[in-house]
Amino acid sequence: MPGGNYGYLPNRIPGIYDESVPMTDTVRFPNAIPAVWRTSGPPPSLATPGGTFVPGPGWGAWSNSLVIATQQARKLIFFQLTPDGRGVAAQATALENQYGRLRSTTPLGDGSFLLTTDNGGGTDQILRVRPS
Repeated sequence: MPGGNYGYLPNRIPGIYDESVPMTDTVRFPNAIPAVWRTSGPPPSLATPGGTFVPGPGWGAWSNSLVIATQQARKLIFFQLTPDGRGVAAQATALENQYGRLRSTTPLGDGSFLLTTDNGGGTDQILRVRPS
């Protein structure tokens, strides 16, 4: 929700990040909007460094969905949000364990997006992801 307070305060102890503590701090920010989605299960985090919305009719039922890259989980996750944007109606994964650590997503004008990998050692790639 534009302009909403999401209560984001990851550095509860300076220099230490505790993955067991929710990112939305409803104690310090009682009017904070709760997170729409979070990593399920115990740490480590999926490490979600990038995301974009996939535009265009080519994506079918997933058109206008949010897609996020993950480094630790090594996959893309697509989210269909509820009409009010406060929940997840459906989710799906793609490219799981095919390219290693996925980092950034950049939308392109034709409905596709660029995806970069973050594996190091001179093996990184820039991939163009299109709807099938």
